[in-house]
Amino acid sequence: MRNTVLRYGVYSAITICVLSFAGWFLGQHLDYSIQEVIGYTSMVVSLLFVFFGIKYFRDKENDGVISFGKALFIGILISLIAALAFGVLDVIYIQ
Repeated sequence: MRNTVLRYGVYSAITICVLSFAGWFLGQHLDYSIQEVIGYTSMVVSLLFVFFGIKYFRDKENDGVISFGKALFIGILISLIAALAFGVLDVIYIQ
């Protein structure tokens, strides 16, 4: 479980950081409504890795069966890694 959480958490963190940088630097001259769409799209794309991480764990490591609690725990850990990475990125960006 640890490898799955770390792998998909890092994928999610990299995705949110790259897309956030793209939105911040490439979208400076865009309208706020378009920047909002870019921001929400980056969140949805990065959080897709939660689904893929749970699915990978269920199919490859747990023989096709997973309980709701275990899936919730894995999803929270993957999201936590992405949230921490985005928090650090946001602090660096504001400083």
